[in-house]
Amino acid sequence: MRVPFGNTLPIPVAAGGSDDRFVYLSDVLPTASQAVEYAAIPPGGTVAVLGLGPIGDMAARMAAHRGAGRVIGIDLVPERLRRAAAHGVHMPLLTMFDKQIQLRTGQATVWRWVDEILPLLNDADPLGMEALASHHLPLSEAPYAYDMFQQKDDDGAVKVLFNP
Repeated sequence: MRVPFGNTLPIPVAAGGSDDRFVYLSDVLPTASQAVEYAAIPPGGTVAVLGLGPIGDMAARMAAHRGAGRVIGIDLVPERLRRAAAHGVHMPLLTMFDKQIQLRTGQATVWRWVDEILPLLNDADPLGMEALASHHLPLSEAPYAYDMFQQKDDDGAVKVLFNP
């Protein structure tokens, strides 16, 4: 098995707390944090998140946590919309009328964000990390999980964690 960056991404964490809270520290959380930082949302400002998969969902949660006044989520998958709405994300009509829309992209550098994110995971779980995974499955069911995720069936697969 090949594990990209397996020698650099393991991050020591404090004992206690569930694995579900910390498992995203090497992927979902840094990417979402960087997206929110790049968006430069002013306090009380509005931000739209295009796509509410695990990273978009977490970017929406992170934007709200950092003080965005309104977070708008756009996606076509009902389960993703339901999950985001449960965290206060607004679902608008699918029209955009503001002519000053800015889009920024980039690849997240995990270690750049660890010191800022880790205290949130040791705290009272303000981002809802323990509920981000939609499914927990044994590793032996990985082929089924990948099919379920790709098909976007009624199974509600958004983020699957495998247990060894």
